Amino acid sequence: MINRKKQIRAVCMSAMCAALSTVFLILGQALQVFDMSAAVLGGLITASVSISFGIKYAAAQSLVCAVLSFILLPDKTAAVLYLTAGGAYPLLKPIAERTRFSRIIKLAVAEAIVAIYIGACMLFLPDEFSPVLIAVGVILGTISFLLYDVLLTLMQRRYGERIKRAMQG
Repeated sequence: MINRKKQIRAVCMSAMCAALSTVFLILGQALQVFDMSAAVLGGLITASVSISFGIKYAAAQSLVCAVLSFILLPDKTAAVLYLTAGGAYPLLKPIAERTRFSRIIKLAVAEAIVAIYIGACMLFLPDEFSPVLIAVGVILGTISFLLYDVLLTLMQRRYGERIKRAMQG
């Protein structure tokens, strides 16, 4: 019976976190300058679900939020950014950090996400890109993603310590 209650709690919290992430993405889209910040906030929520309830519930939360964002958001680039950086990366990060080549893997993932995002921007906004703008986007995107990785690491460490203390005492 207790295990069933934990599962119900995990499903409910994952659903509420998916809704909260979607609201952040909608607000970021409405304000038009916070769509990248909203994806980062969604990634932090995904990481907290992963720490609290496990990767299975975090993946479900991420998938639900990605589907809702593709349906509800008028600009699909924010949905693509959430799907790659906000949804998938917090799930892949712990796996990548267990290997010897974690920095190389994370940098490769960062470059792939930046390439996917720039490709989506070029697909949905084809007239607004030049080669110089793409080069600047790759450089700034990589720097931003590395800062996001550091923020995610700090949040996971702090949140994990807080969860351990709450379960002990």
